[in-house]
Amino acid sequence: MRIFRSLFVFIGIILIAFLTFGLFLSRYDLQLNADALSPQHKLFYDYRGVTHVLSSYSGGGALPADIAIDAGKAKIDFVYLSDYNDFDPTHEVFGYNSDVAMFTGKKLNYLDANILLYSSHSIKQIDSLGTSHAVLSDLLNQVPSETSDILTVLAHPFRKDFEWEGPYPSGLQGIEVMNLRHMWQQRWLANQVSFIWSCLLYLFNPKMALLRLIDEPVQELNLWDQLNSKRKTIGLLGSHATGVLFKVGSMSIPFPRYEDSFRFGSNHILLKSELTGVYARDSEKIQDALTTGHFYFAIDALANPRGFAAYLQANSRNYLMGDTISFNQKPILHVDIPPLTTKNIEVRIYRDGMEVQKFTDSAVEWPIDRPGVYRVQVRIRIQLPIPGELRWIPWIYTNNFYVR
Repeated sequence: MRIFRSLFVFIGIILIAFLTFGLFLSRYDLQLNADALSPQHKLFYDYRGVTHVLSSYSGGGALPADIAIDAGKAKIDFVYLSDYNDFDPTHEVFGYNSDVAMFTGKKLNYLDANILLYSSHSIKQIDSLGTSHAVLSDLLNQVPSETSDILTVLAHPFRKDFEWEGPYPSGLQGIEVMNLRHMWQQRWLANQVSFIWSCLLYLFNPKMALLRLIDEPVQELNLWDQLNSKRKTIGLLGSHATGVLFKVGSMSIPFPRYEDSFRFGSNHILLKSELTGVYARDSEKIQDALTTGHFYFAIDALANPRGFAAYLQANSRNYLMGDTISFNQKPILHVDIPPLTTKNIEVRIYRDGMEVQKFTDSAVEWPIDRPGVYRVQVRIRIQLPIPGELRWIPWIYTNNFYVR
């Protein structure tokens, strides 16, 4: 009896200590910048969007209307739903919902891989598994065009049992350089104790819990650079949001919730003019920005990147990420970082997949010294709470500039 009483007291002490730590953690914030006060860039308008989002029509935890509400709470401007092998036209959503521009794409299995299709309108030519393979075969084996109304993207390139085999097709326009769900699954496989600890921390501070699970996507970056050495390839952050960790019958564990996934990371398109709130116009502008690569992707939970921009300047003209420019125009790369409360920041410039320059300034002007494919990466060094890791965490990845 005395043993049970001692065990009960011990468990009680552990529980009280955990709840006390949870109270501390719930108030813990990096405070690297003031989210509400972050201004737009002086030249471009920044709009946040999430891609690769699954609803309850294919394993997700909510209907599209509820997902739009969560996206609005997370200050998301546009969402691309991509339910797996879903061909029911009644499930499609195109239009503004809760002030969020909603799109319905497709996620299709093709050979051993998953292909995502994003468009500003319904992809009516794919209405069954039978037609999906034929249409995908046609799309992936033609030379892509930036005027195309469909963006073809390879989902989670290195997810087990879903890897592409053989040469990558010429019609593949983009890849997911970061897939959040796959990244978290990899952390589970690598260190289950750390993953479980993050799940417990998630109860008190979702942002800090998920930041512990972020790693540099080394394989995906290498593949992205290899593909860009042959042809232009867009890079995206895929939320792969489902709103559930797993389901058992009618029961499910909401990890991470849609809103938390959307707040955590997103794609940021840069536009030279504002969205108007008229879906017919805005949808084309959003789709065009994705297709041309006029965007960067970021871990927003680390710091609000609004105000960031990377662009080339030549002959009084500005060129965005995804653009092609002649080296003879002597372009200058500009990188602008919004104000942060930390100086532990690195701006890295890559040419043809190799790092060529590194800066610690919030404003960079660097003359391009030779032709190549250029991209910018920004990372921040932070101190995580218990167990107290001091880590460099990737913050921003830009799409590429093509200097010929």
